[in-house]
Amino acid sequence: MGDVEGTLFGSALLLNIIYWIITVAQYATSGVFMLFLAHKALMIITYPFITRKDPVPGVLPEDRPFVSIQLPCYNEAAVIRRVIDAACSQEWPHDRLEVHVLDDSNDETVRWWGGTEGLRGGVRTLPCL
Repeated sequence: MGDVEGTLFGSALLLNIIYWIITVAQYATSGVFMLFLAHKALMIITYPFITRKDPVPGVLPEDRPFVSIQLPCYNEAAVIRRVIDAACSQEWPHDRLEVHVLDDSNDETVRWWGGTEGLRGGVRTLPCL
């Protein structure tokens, strides 16, 4: 009964194979971790050299993309006019800017819009003039 030499777990070969599988897995995991660490160190070292030294404030690109600003609101009649005015006062060409007001209100905000006609799925597009 005390002899385990013939069993599967008593085999020295099996224990040696399990030992080497665990060792290789540990070294592989450590190797992957070291690759991530080396990449992080490389990014930290090269960051000052790849960033722009002197950004030019206030200069916008010549060909500006079309921008849509979406303003979600729900029963906000007290502040919606200020929010829309702030969105429309961006330094962006008005022909390249549109404001979508996403309105699910059930108070006087709907009356401020002039009812629900002209709404498409609760979205009203406003031109910024």
